[in-house]
Amino acid sequence: MGKGCNGGDAEDAFEYMAQFGLPDATCEAWAAADGVCNATARCENCMPRAISGDFDVNDFVCFPVKDYTTYFIKEYGELWGEAAMMSEIMARGPIVCNGTLC
Repeated sequence: MGKGCNGGDAEDAFEYMAQFGLPDATCEAWAAADGVCNATARCENCMPRAISGDFDVNDFVCFPVKDYTTYFIKEYGELWGEAAMMSEIMARGPIVCNGTLC
């Protein structure tokens, strides 16, 4: 299992998406530097402390966003073989393929 917000391989990501969902792209965190999946790491908004000069990460103040769109997946699974992959793509669209299984 991965660290942070439980990232890692596709199966870990799908499990996380089924349980907790993924925030909309408008929630892409500025930095989840603490490696913890908390409210700020899931969805935050950052504003510059001042409007002048070059910025670095310390020049911003960030706060968690409470109301945001979250996307979930209903199901996921595994399949093997070219015919099964083609059938799944025709039925539901794109698939994720692990290099050792394709």
